Amino acid sequence: MSYPTAGIYLIPSNISERLLKHGQIHSIAAGKIIARPDSTSNPIFHVISGNIRTFAYSNDGRQFGVTDWKAGHWFGEAYIFPSSKYQYCAESTEDSVVAFLSPEILLKLYESDHEVLYHMHRLMASRYQRLVGWLQDSMLTPLPKRIATVLSQTWEATGSDKYIFNSSQDHVAEYLGVSRQAVNKILRKWAAQGHIEIYYGYLVIKNPQEIISISKPN
Repeated sequence: MSYPTAGIYLIPSNISERLLKHGQIHSIAAGKIIARPDSTSNPIFHVISGNIRTFAYSNDGRQFGVTDWKAGHWFGEAYIFPSSKYQYCAESTEDSVVAFLSPEILLKLYESDHEVLYHMHRLMASRYQRLVGWLQDSMLTPLPKRIATVLSQTWEATGSDKYIFNSSQDHVAEYLGVSRQAVNKILRKWAAQGHIEIYYGYLVIKNPQEIISISKPN
């Protein structure tokens, strides 16, 4: 499971083409790490094809902030904190083609091409907006409502009145940034009430309307 990128601004293709003229393009094999928090360089990345997953590790070793970046997306920290190191891990989850653009080149483009600066600022704003949404969701939304929202947004119909949620409790916990025990406690309560059935690696949603009701604002 990963956080959606639907709200992240997509830089227009003509602006991306200008940026790509100054980038280095590499073919990345599936499973390769292209950036980590101890990286000495801090480029911005553009996914030309494939999929790159970014994530960070909590103190207890769990991944959080998992995001899958597909073709057309720019990501990285160079345009936000030019003097800082990269803050996340970035790994290819399939064979990919990725462009790397250094912060030094990007800053020069800011000075010479105001359209690039404008669209990068829009990208930056959309990422900050998503971060604020994460924080607000974590602090103000009760955990049962957050879990119900995840289930209702990603379950799959089985052709009957039941739905399948094809993801483990560990993945739900990582996605929400909470412990597996906290997720399991709520799911067991719903199972006892007859709303779901718990299986290894997936859930069967027996009462989708009740889960949807839990996910809605009060």
